[in-house]
Amino acid sequence: FIEQKLQPAIKAHYKTVLEEDHLQRQECTPNTRVKILQAITEWANHSSPDSPSVFFLTGQAGSGKTTIAYTISKQFNQGADPGTTRLGANFFCSRYFQETQTKTRIIPTITYQLARQCTSYATALHDDTFEAVNHRVSDQIKAILARPWQQSTDGHPSDGPQYLVVIDALDELKDGGLEFLRELLSAISNNNFTGLKFLMHVMS
Repeated sequence: FIEQKLQPAIKAHYKTVLEEDHLQRQECTPNTRVKILQAITEWANHSSPDSPSVFFLTGQAGSGKTTIAYTISKQFNQGADPGTTRLGANFFCSRYFQETQTKTRIIPTITYQLARQCTSYATALHDDTFEAVNHRVSDQIKAILARPWQQSTDGHPSDGPQYLVVIDALDELKDGGLEFLRELLSAISNNNFTGLKFLMHVMS
């Protein structure tokens, strides 16, 4: 039911492999990029309120940012211990496909994946909120991400599971990666996203 309403972009998932369409993501070679991977891992696992909600992954084109994002996604998807951070959602932008280069597909896809991970969040999603799937990004964030997430965390212990959201290669969006980033950062600063952390690969 939720999948039908949200219409997630399947090709944006880090696990998707479509070799015939030039889409085959890979993880970092062992013993490479050790410092940046360690820094991201420590940040993602830090549950203190003082820990930033957002980690920006920046660098020049071809410097391996997508490979790093893939490696982190795989790492946090491999069965986290109770009370520790786990992969909640991911969206890997790509100019090769319509669904992975359209900014209005990101939030519905993240919502769908988070709802599969977090029962209380899924319960907070209502039929009337799904209309926002066809609206602009700011409306999507408000209706299907910020409000239901806050409802799902109200009254729940602060030491519950923490979820990592990975958004890769915003520069590959055809219709405004910077605009999407501004909308999401504004929402993060103005809403309570307790239990959510965002790793974002942005333009340097």
